[in-house]
Amino acid sequence: MNAKSVWRSMIVIILVASVAILMSACGDDDDEARPGYYPEPDDDDDIDMDDDLNDDADDDLDDDLDDDDTIPPDLIDHIVLSFDPDPYEEDSYFYSGASFGMRVDLYGADNEFLGQTDDYTINVESDPADASFQLDMDTETIIFDPTQETVYYITATLNSKDIDSDLVVVLIQIENSAKIELISPERGLFTQGGAGVTVEGTCVIENDSREEIPCPKVEINGNSIIDLTDEGHFQYEVYLVEGLNRIVVRALGELDAPLGEVNVSVLKCDNPLADGEMIESAIGARVNEEGFNSIEDIIMDMIGDIDIMEYIPDPLFEESLGDYTVSLSVTEFNYDDFQVDIGPDDYDSVLELEIHIINLSIALQGSGEFFDLLCGGENSGVLTASDLSLTAFVDIFVAETDGGLSVVIDNIDVGGLDSAEVSGFGDTCDGLLNTVLGSDVIGPVLEELLSTLIIDELQPMIEDLLNDLVLAGSFDLLDHTFNISADFDDIFLYDGGLSIWMSANFASDDVDPDVPEMPGSFRIAGTYPEMTATIPPNYLDPYGFGVVLNDDIINQALFEVFQAGVLGMDIDGLTAGEMALIFVTPQLVLPPFSADDPAILRLEPLLQPIITMESGDGLNASLAMGEYMLHVIIDTDGGEVKVFSAAITLIFPVGITIDDQGLLFIEVDPEDFDVDVTVWFEYGTMHFNAGLVEELIPNLIEGVIPMLGDILGGIAIPSFEGYTLSVDSLMAVGESHDFIGMYGSLASIEE
Repeated sequence: MNAKSVWRSMIVIILVASVAILMSACGDDDDEARPGYYPEPDDDDDIDMDDDLNDDADDDLDDDLDDDDTIPPDLIDHIVLSFDPDPYEEDSYFYSGASFGMRVDLYGADNEFLGQTDDYTINVESDPADASFQLDMDTETIIFDPTQETVYYITATLNSKDIDSDLVVVLIQIENSAKIELISPERGLFTQGGAGVTVEGTCVIENDSREEIPCPKVEINGNSIIDLTDEGHFQYEVYLVEGLNRIVVRALGELDAPLGEVNVSVLKCDNPLADGEMIESAIGARVNEEGFNSIEDIIMDMIGDIDIMEYIPDPLFEESLGDYTVSLSVTEFNYDDFQVDIGPDDYDSVLELEIHIINLSIALQGSGEFFDLLCGGENSGVLTASDLSLTAFVDIFVAETDGGLSVVIDNIDVGGLDSAEVSGFGDTCDGLLNTVLGSDVIGPVLEELLSTLIIDELQPMIEDLLNDLVLAGSFDLLDHTFNISADFDDIFLYDGGLSIWMSANFASDDVDPDVPEMPGSFRIAGTYPEMTATIPPNYLDPYGFGVVLNDDIINQALFEVFQAGVLGMDIDGLTAGEMALIFVTPQLVLPPFSADDPAILRLEPLLQPIITMESGDGLNASLAMGEYMLHVIIDTDGGEVKVFSAAITLIFPVGITIDDQGLLFIEVDPEDFDVDVTVWFEYGTMHFNAGLVEELIPNLIEGVIPMLGDILGGIAIPSFEGYTLSVDSLMAVGESHDFIGMYGSLASIEE
């Protein structure tokens, strides 16, 4: 099972659990709350009730009924509670103060209508539970008088047989709730340039005669508009900032009582990144004095891994001495210790490398008549040097051919050769060999050997070490492949440190044709920060290794994930009846829908998520998702019918850290968020409280948001072989606070 299937299953479980909770809230666990359709009784069947109000605390209404015309109980199979007007009819939402006539119809097997009864009890529960209602005995009706938008769950119980009717759900809307329709901006707007956007629409309420009249007042982002036209038309210019802009249109009454609101989000970016564009100076890394100490340890490990014997020529030395030939071969190459010092030479803009070899010992094997005749057959000895030093300049630059870093080590100089001497061949031969060889002969041999080792082995090792900083690679997510690549821009040596800048991008070839087209990913047009020997911007703490990461690369990753369709999904596995209970919308199960019709919960983002950094101590950021659409769809024989939609704007605080493997770790808490929800019906005109949807939103997004954290967690920070950044300080840096600054030291990943 892939990750998409797992997530879909998780959401279905959440929704089914919501159904169970709602059902248990509406009656006993054994009651089956299922909408049903039964033959209507003849219109000539009148209701004749004599109603008394029951004083029981459970809000039951008991009807004292006549005993005439009693239907035998054994013929009764089920009962149906009906209202006049029918709350399930289209456009039949009700204001507070609404009244309902009641009747209970009796049915036998095979839905055979038997008649009506006056031997029943009315059971009413509400959400919220403190909503009020009363029985009007003169008009034989229930009158509802809630103080807020309310859902009533109503059943009838046949007293003579103790069976219950199906659940009837009635929605009561506060009188004069406004109907707000936006003409602009359209949902999913990504705008470039310009200072603002025109917010235009209509706002009307219904008077006592249910005629539409203009709202007394409209408030847009806190700014009041009172000059609406006779049709309720309004228009207002809203200034936009870079990023996600939330626009709230709120309807107010004469005394500023809230009558409803609509939210819409607009994403503004004047200079978006084109799809797949490389981000210049996206990543910077700097090594200071402490960092160079760690690099010295790395280089020492590299040197320790070199098989020096592979580079020693055989023979190491061969020279004619009179009538004899002196030939020496190396059998072992040893030393007690060595030290590496590397650091910038600011004057020459290169690194200066110095290697000290302590107590070098080269085991020699002589051959030829010289050793047989003059050395008494002793042909084994050793060449030692107590302290050899090698200095060189390391020049690092960006290659023009492939954009990688090239390393050239030159100006190699070997010192301490005067301490070199040969011993072990006997007193006579040792003196002859030291006289013949001397520093003039041994020196160039050792210098050539060490230079070959440095150029052939150490130079490419350092080059590979630095090029390992490139963040190249790919990973798979929900059957999609995403690629990360980087190239070196420049390298600087100044102020006692080495700074390297890289371009990078996050790309994918997967594009979902159903995802709205965007001009590119969100970008802040800031300048990259200067990397110095101390932590910016107002700190004086020195650090060894630092990395800055442009948040544009994170937003590019979010854009690619959005464009691939990963954030959109259809959640199926429910029926229209179950979906009706989840969202308390009985209209879902009315004709042309059946309670058994398949239902789909569709998640569809209209705007890419963005992350923005905030100034201040530490690292504060937020993740914003605007116009994340939720649609409830019924899949009928005639095709899909969209019943209602919700536009959701979510803003999450995020935590950014570095894990012990050197990966950028972005943690998103799905329970800590700011949400705006606007709900509207696509089919019919049933009204209900958007807060019911808001309560379900955390469960729906619980699977999406951690997934975004996992996506962003795939971005590695620059590291060296076996070493990564141990972070001491983490903060937003740069002129626009659009870089993640990470400062600390190089530490072994294994530690």
